[in-house]
Amino acid sequence: MKKAKRKIFTLAMVLMGVWIASPVSSARASEREATLEIIRAAITEVRKESIKRLTSPHAAQAYLNFAKISSSPTFINTTKTQTAGCKERSCTDEQVKAYFHAHISKKLVKAIKDIPVIFNENEFSDDAFNTFRSNIWIGGLYYPRTNIIYINPESFEKTKQVYSKIITVTIREEFEHAIDRNLTYGDLFPKSYNPHNSDKYALSKILYGIFSHEIIQGDPSGSGGYVTEPREFYAKIQVIKTVLRQKHPEFFDTNGNIHTKKLTILLHAPWLFISEHEADLRVLETLNKSKVKEIQRFINQLV
Repeated sequence: MKKAKRKIFTLAMVLMGVWIASPVSSARASEREATLEIIRAAITEVRKESIKRLTSPHAAQAYLNFAKISSSPTFINTTKTQTAGCKERSCTDEQVKAYFHAHISKKLVKAIKDIPVIFNENEFSDDAFNTFRSNIWIGGLYYPRTNIIYINPESFEKTKQVYSKIITVTIREEFEHAIDRNLTYGDLFPKSYNPHNSDKYALSKILYGIFSHEIIQGDPSGSGGYVTEPREFYAKIQVIKTVLRQKHPEFFDTNGNIHTKKLTILLHAPWLFISEHEADLRVLETLNKSKVKEIQRFINQLV
């Protein structure tokens, strides 16, 4: 009799637990689906805007700016896949731009289309899972070895940051890391005999090497040097340029180069043009604001 009573009591408690837990579980499931919907939409948006940017005339101009500052490479049509080239020792501006569209742009567009973006916790790699669990503020990761982006929905939920703009800027940064990772010295300098021709992250490394000693004054943002690391510095400035192009096209001339006066105002009062939810503005705090021309040259080489 006691066993029967115990079974009845246990069953009653189980049923009560289900009755109590169901609304909570349902609410959590609804919250998660809302978060995932924002993530899906942001991934689609970032893919489209990245492809549009990298196939634009302004992107080709940025590469031309880079080629000139970095000792303009020579383009020789020696392979079947390289459809643009020039026979003379130095190329014309239009030939350099043609090379960008024929090789670099196509390569990066393919990378943007193909890169997996995983936001289902059950599909996280062990490394990604452990990293997300160790720091709830990490909303996204890019793994260069596997060329995969991971987005952590729980991060946005637990930190009360489930906003389209915040999730979008996280995804933008991870895509910028992927774009950077897929650019090698061989892509940027097609006739170079550099032994590191196949090294990845070529653009961020080269630009950082040329400009960092001129334009970075330190890390007053309190991020422990994180935002001034070459890859992070490149990606965060690129995101700022992307947002400015969308919100304030008047900042740029017809070639896509940023105006000096507009840049000066931005450096001293970025919050007037970009919110902290649209880009990581801490990176601007690291810049030496007296080096406007140098900062301008750096930005004008970002595609």
